[in-house]
Amino acid sequence: MPFEQQKFLERVRQCVGDYGYCVIVVSEGAAYADGRFLADAGTRDAFGTPAGGSPRCGNMVREAHGYKYHWAVAVI
Repeated sequence: MPFEQQKFLERVRQCVGDYGYCVIVVSEGAAYADGRFLADAGTRDAFGTPAGGSPRCGNMVREAHGYKYHWAVAVI
């Protein structure tokens, strides 16, 4: 399922309206319809995979809705 920014942002607004907050989990494999990874901001993590999906989603939400956000990376 390709990442669709407008649908994502609409769902975030709906979730915050309904519950007062929204929790988002971003997969390292999330990609746009053209195959570009959402996380590919030109940086790589320790495993060589594109790094940047969480901050990119946070920035999208802040720019579109003005919401504060916090992101974290799970380390196993």
